[in-house]
Amino acid sequence: GKPAEGTVIATAFQSAGKGQDGNSWESEAGKNILMSMILYPEFLDVSRQFILSMMVALGIIDFLEDFLPDDILFIKWPNDIYASDGKIGGILINNEIMGRSFDHVIAGIGINVNQITFADHLPNPVSLRSMTGKTYPVRELIAALTRCLHDRYEQLRRGEYRQIEAEYYGYLLGMDEWREYAYGGSVVMARI
Repeated sequence: GKPAEGTVIATAFQSAGKGQDGNSWESEAGKNILMSMILYPEFLDVSRQFILSMMVALGIIDFLEDFLPDDILFIKWPNDIYASDGKIGGILINNEIMGRSFDHVIAGIGINVNQITFADHLPNPVSLRSMTGKTYPVRELIAALTRCLHDRYEQLRRGEYRQIEAEYYGYLLGMDEWREYAYGGSVVMARI
C-alpha cells in the first residue's frame, strides 16, 4: 500500500547504500542514522523540486545544532552535510513525478553518529562521536531528526520558500568565496 506521509524507514545496516552519482554510502552496523522519509508534496510545483533538498538539508542542520555549534555546520552543494571540514552526512532525494505534480518523494539520509573508523578511500568523514567524544543512542536520534524534518516540511507547506532559501544559502559552503572547482576536466576559480 501507500505509506502515510512522513513515514520513516530506518535500518541499522545497509549493504548497498546509494550516494550521489553512483557513489556508495558506507556505514558500520548499528552505529549511524540510515533512514528514508516518504513525502507527498502535492502542494509544491515540480519546478521547485530543489527546495525539497534545501528543506531536508536544513532539517539535518537543525538536528545537528543540538550537538555541535552551528558555526561549524555547512551544506556542501548539492547533498553533503559538513561539520568543520569533514563530511558528517549526506542526502539522496528520489522524486517521482507524474505530469506536473509529485507522485511521491523519498528523502534518503545518512548521518555518521557513533562510527569512528572509516574506509581509507573516503576523503574526509567525521561523526558526532569523533567530534564530541560521546556515544549516542541512534534510535532516539532518528526520532529527534524526524521531528526536525517534520518542522521544516511544515515550513515548506506554508510556502515560506524565501526563508528556506535564505537559510540554505547562509549554510552553503563556499558561498561568496573564491574557490577551486573541478569543471569540464580542469580546475577553475569560481564563486557561488
